[in-house]
Amino acid sequence: MEQSFTALCAVPYTYPDDPTHHYEEWVVRHRVFHRTLVNACGSQWLLGFRDVLHEQSERYRRLSIRRDTEKSRNVEAEHAAIVHAVLKRDADAAVAALSKHFMTTMHLVELATPTISGGGGTA
Repeated sequence: MEQSFTALCAVPYTYPDDPTHHYEEWVVRHRVFHRTLVNACGSQWLLGFRDVLHEQSERYRRLSIRRDTEKSRNVEAEHAAIVHAVLKRDADAAVAALSKHFMTTMHLVELATPTISGGGGTA
């Protein structure tokens, strides 16, 4: 897991000339990082289901970057908190860090899509 985190941190989060789009190699490494977190569960069915959910959520995660124009989010620190909790084998802290990570993305998606989330946009 540390190896996938290091690999993720080694590439930029966004394109330097367009911070509203993810650097594609980061996207690939991000998928590997999150898969590595649960890879040892032993259930191919659960891993396959997780992969489907991850792939379906990818479109929403990509929306989140477009709203974070002030770069208030530190995704590397969010991932580091997850890694730290997992390495300590602190399940409660890992769940809390992952929940915060997912909820931050969800909040940014809601801000980017007010007509879908009921946030006051026009139809």
